[in-house]
This record gives sequence, C-alpha cells and structure tokens, in this order.
Amino acid sequence: MADDLVNIEIDGVPVKARKGEMIIRAADASGIYVPRFCYHEKLSIAANCRMCLVEVEKAPKPLPACATPVTDGMKVSSGRLMRGSSITPSCACLA
Repeated sequence: MADDLVNIEIDGVPVKARKGEMIIRAADASGIYVPRFCYHEKLSIAANCRMCLVEVEKAPKPLPACATPVTDGMKVSSGRLMRGSSITPSCACLA
C-alpha cells in the first residue's frame, strides 16, 4: 500500500497521492480546488477545455491537471495564488 503512494507538492502543500493518479484528483482529495469545465470523474478524460492547466516544475509549459499523472517529487502550482504565475485567470471575475 505504501508503495502505491507518492509525495507531491501542490501550491506549497505536501500531498500524498496514489501513483499514476491525475493531478486534479490528488488536488481534490487534498481540498485544493483546480478550476475545470470538461472534467468529471465519471467521464473519459478529454482535456479539451484547458481550464485546469497547472504549472509543473521543470515542465516547459502548463499541463492539464485532468490528464497529467502525478510522479514522486512533483511540484505543482495551480495558479490560484496567481503571483508569479504564467497562468492567467480565464474570466474577469478572477483578475
């Protein structure tokens, strides 16, 4: 069981997640909200809307949280803090 868990960090918060679990599910389980439009746990992953883009340390560009599996040591920024993030809010209400 312990071999199935990896340690990641989301917005500076240490999180334990199941190996291969998608970032969006690990964030949800930790109480960290990542905005989404096309994602639902009972539907296949489309990753079309790009609303759930997150920054992952050492990744060249933002990645969709709904379609990116966690790996041990991964550092993720959801953009919810917005300071220094290349992810821009998708609506004026978040700006």
